[in-house]
Amino acid sequence: GSSSRLTTFKLAFRHNSMSDLQYVDAQAAQRLECSLCLDVLSDPVQVCSNEHHLCRKCARAIAQPRRCPECRKKVSIREAQRFLKTSLHSLRVYCPNRPRGCQEVCTVGDVKTHRASCQQETVKCPHCPVTLERQLLSLTHFHCDAARFGCEFVAESDEHVAVHLCECPVSKFRKQFERYEQEISALRQAAVPRGAILGWSGFHSDVPAGWVLCDGGQGRPDFSDEFRETMKRRRCASGVGKQRYYSFAYITRSEVETLNVGDDDEEDQEDEQEDGEEEEADDGNEDDADDGSE
Repeated sequence: GSSSRLTTFKLAFRHNSMSDLQYVDAQAAQRLECSLCLDVLSDPVQVCSNEHHLCRKCARAIAQPRRCPECRKKVSIREAQRFLKTSLHSLRVYCPNRPRGCQEVCTVGDVKTHRASCQQETVKCPHCPVTLERQLLSLTHFHCDAARFGCEFVAESDEHVAVHLCECPVSKFRKQFERYEQEISALRQAAVPRGAILGWSGFHSDVPAGWVLCDGGQGRPDFSDEFRETMKRRRCASGVGKQRYYSFAYITRSEVETLNVGDDDEEDQEDEQEDGEEEEADDGNEDDADDGSE
C-alpha cells in the first residue's frame, strides 16, 4: 500500500553519518529526526512555510513535484533556525569507540575533537599500512628513526630499534637526507605559482624566463597604464644602442620553471662583472655626449 511505499522511499534516503552515534538521551534525539532518512538531522535546513526541517542532502534530493513530506507544501529551502542547530550540537553522545572500551561522553559538536585524541580510535601508521588502536600503535609498533627516508625496520619496543640503529645503513646518511629535505622545502617556498603578479624593473629584454609583462597580450592582465618606461642606452653585441627600460612594470608568471640547486658561483660572478662593464660603458657614453654638447 501507500504506507509501505513511503517507508521504502524514506529508507532510500538513509545516508546520515549521525546514525553511527549512540545518544545518551535517545528520546531527545528522536524528536530531532529527519522525516526522510529517519536519522537525527545532519546539516538541517528549513523546507517549508510551516518550518519543517530536513537534512540538507535529503531536501536537495526530493524529486518533482517538490513537496514537504510532512505537510505537502511547496518546498522552499532556507537556513535552519538557530535554536535547532544549537539543540543538535548539544545532544550528548557516547564515544563511537565505546565497544573498544572508551567511556567518554561528549556533545555532538565535540565528537570530532575527542576522536582526534581518543586512545581507542583506530589509526593508520604514518610509515606503513598497519592500522591499530591509537594506544596500541604507540606501545607496540615502533619504526626506525629513519623510516621517513625509506628504512622499513619495525619492532615491538624501543630497545630493538636502538639496537637496529647501530647498523642501519639509511640512518647513517640521516643528516644528508635532512639537508635534502630542507633544500626541497626552501625550493617549494620559493616557487611562485602560475598567474602570480609581481612588480619589476629592468630592460625589456631582461624579463625573467617564465615571466611576461602584464600588457594585455594573449589574455594576460593589462596594467600597461601603470608602467613607467624610457629608452635607455645599453651595450649589446652590435654596439651601444637604445632599449626600452622599465623603471616600474608588472610581470606575471606564465609557466613553472624548474629551479636548479647549487648554481655555479663563478657564473654569477661573471654576470655581475658584465653588468658592471655595461654600467661603466653607459656612464662613459653619457659623459662623452655631455662633453660634445658643451
